[in-house]
Amino acid sequence: MTLRDRILLHEIHPAKLVTDIGSGVLCLYFLWQHSLQLAILFAAVPPLLASGLVIRLPILRRLNGLL
Repeated sequence: MTLRDRILLHEIHPAKLVTDIGSGVLCLYFLWQHSLQLAILFAAVPPLLASGLVIRLPILRRLNGLL
């Protein structure tokens, strides 16, 4: 599987989806509390970490077989 395929497939990985949704909820909460620094932190860091981990882990090879 090429890097291009892994980058494309990581968007449908359940762990990545849960991280993106949870991060969005936390970001909105901190924006509501007028804490811009924490909102930016939770909007940027967890999705980046999850993307990096999901792309590097071999679990995407199993997802490739499903498509």
